[in-house]
Amino acid sequence: AIAGTVIMLVPLSYVDNTLFSFVRDFVVSALVGGGALAALALYPQDPFANKLGSAVSDKVKSDIPRITLPDAVTAQLAELELKSPNDLTTAEYNSYSFAAISGTVLLLVPFAYLDGTLFAFVRDFVLSALVGGGALAALALSPDDPFANKLGGTVMGLLNKE
Repeated sequence: AIAGTVIMLVPLSYVDNTLFSFVRDFVVSALVGGGALAALALYPQDPFANKLGSAVSDKVKSDIPRITLPDAVTAQLAELELKSPNDLTTAEYNSYSFAAISGTVLLLVPFAYLDGTLFAFVRDFVLSALVGGGALAALALSPDDPFANKLGGTVMGLLNKE
């Protein structure tokens, strides 16, 4: 179902230029909103970013996979008197990460709404999930399934690689 959704979503959203607009909005939101809240969460006297990230983390109840930053990056963070994500506990790292994710989403929604991308992307996603995802899900449930389960297994194999 996921593969069918993606197979239909990418060309559908490409044709009406939704894909480019949504990716543009996401990148700007991640760099500006996510970057600002991530930096603020690393600030020793952070007024609210970690509280926001912690509140989201408590709702999601999932750990964010760690990314170890190279020494050159941690040295720059030290020069700016910011905490290093490498030194954070799991709870602190989740709070920091969810603060960055929250900043991205908080900026993405208004950006995507203002340029009409939000509704267009949701429309394309729902249509793709119903038609493409529904077709491959139905095919996977068929006893004569020629490829849907193989495709689903391949997608899950790619997602589960570490």
